[in-house]
Amino acid sequence: MPWDVLCLYLAVSPRPISAVLVKEFPKAQKPVYYVSQVLKGPEIRYSLAEQLVLALIIAVRKLRPCFQSHTVQVMTDQPIKQILHRLETSERLLKWVIEMSEFDIEFKPRTAIKAQALADFITELTTPAESPEGQKTDWKVFVDGSSITERSGARIIMIGPDSEELEYSLCFEFLATNNDAEYEAVITGLGLAARLGVSSIEVCNDLQLIVGQVSREYEAKDGKMTAYLMKVRDLEKGFASFRMTKVPRKENERADALAKLASANPRNLSRTVNVQVLQQPSIQRWVEVKNIEYGESWMDPLIKYLTKNKTPEDPFEAKRMLFEVHAGTCGNHQGATSLAFKILRQGYYWPTMKRDAKELVRKCDTCQRHENLIHVPVKQQVTIFGVCPFFQWGMDILGPLPLAKGQRKFLLVTIDYFTKWEEAEPLATFTTANVHGFVWKNIICRFGIPRVMVTDNGRQFDNHSFKAFCANYHIDHRLTSVAHPQSNGQAEVTNRVILWDLKTRLERKRRFGQVSFPMCCGCTTQLHESQSGRRHSD
Repeated sequence: MPWDVLCLYLAVSPRPISAVLVKEFPKAQKPVYYVSQVLKGPEIRYSLAEQLVLALIIAVRKLRPCFQSHTVQVMTDQPIKQILHRLETSERLLKWVIEMSEFDIEFKPRTAIKAQALADFITELTTPAESPEGQKTDWKVFVDGSSITERSGARIIMIGPDSEELEYSLCFEFLATNNDAEYEAVITGLGLAARLGVSSIEVCNDLQLIVGQVSREYEAKDGKMTAYLMKVRDLEKGFASFRMTKVPRKENERADALAKLASANPRNLSRTVNVQVLQQPSIQRWVEVKNIEYGESWMDPLIKYLTKNKTPEDPFEAKRMLFEVHAGTCGNHQGATSLAFKILRQGYYWPTMKRDAKELVRKCDTCQRHENLIHVPVKQQVTIFGVCPFFQWGMDILGPLPLAKGQRKFLLVTIDYFTKWEEAEPLATFTTANVHGFVWKNIICRFGIPRVMVTDNGRQFDNHSFKAFCANYHIDHRLTSVAHPQSNGQAEVTNRVILWDLKTRLERKRRFGQVSFPMCCGCTTQLHESQSGRRHSD
């Protein structure tokens, strides 16, 4: 009946589109008619909304009597009504809106699938028609380049199967010969065709050299031409059919004229022509360096502070650093000055570093418990100079200590007066033979024969055997006087520092005598490095 309301369902796929007109009944929908069509040429590049409106306009044109005598409700889940009534609607949609304005068409949201399944089914069954043999279905691309003294350019004209034309211009901001411009036009044309989804393409050019090289008739001997040819070879792999054809200059004069116009002044081109400015040749390769791993350096917080006045997020980082170096796993409770310089050598710095180090050492409980108490009166110090490294050595005994493995309880310590380098060895018994072996292995074999050896008046040093040993190697053995034992003060100070380091490191045991001697020996193996930079004035 004329007053019946009909429903229209639309379906869109990459190539075919369809529309199904149905009539509503109390418990069912019955189809009235359906239409379908395969998209061609520019229609393939329509947006989804434009393809849906195209399916609607095709249904209106083919089922005009139904639209004239009935109210038609378009059932869709897309905002077609809002798109058609926008002020900035395109010219194509505006023409379709005017064409449909004479009919009573309503747009309603699709609440259930119902007849939409039929429209989708028709779309699936509609296949693109195969082109008959001999019919041309490939795109033609006319390219031409132009090079003048001041500027170079190129022109591309693409003609599709349905005679639609696309124009594209290139302007080069680098020096290019005429052959370079021709190759740039070919490469850009192939890239545009690949983005449009073209599978079969024919490139037309009027330069015999370029056509011959691409068609493998000529050999590219120049390095630059070879690079351009390799670029074209890579692009042509993306097409099912590709061929390069030479055309007379007369057939390519349109592209030639526009290429010359683009190379002379791109502003003279029509506004409908797309213009691309190339900053560099297509064959120029940039070496990409990928940063696999990146970590903040010690300079980043300083740069942030100087540029953005941003302080570190963790205000206690400096205190933790000071405590770790001073009393941590490898800390040896150094003085304030040595602690600050040690942190600086590790790559850390902040303006109040020395003041913070002095404050930490002053408040360290372990340092206060085991700090040396000086009771001697103040007097002028007597300096003992070392002529050169390993020239004069001082030697002394430390112990007895708690027994360790192998009944070791003594520590024989020697120090160089010039470099303050220390050598130490644990011993079970302290005999003259042990002293001979220590001097031979740890001093003579490693640093050469010393000139002076300073010891106290112990029986292990002041005996005929050790004096003969020193005389055999021309070593001046000097004994400290009983009235002035400070002559070997360097070795005495070293013993005191070693004992102080052991006590501060092993404070956890509460009592030094409870710690096994192997742990003490393990600590003394690192004294060479820790004492070399220590200032006893701290």
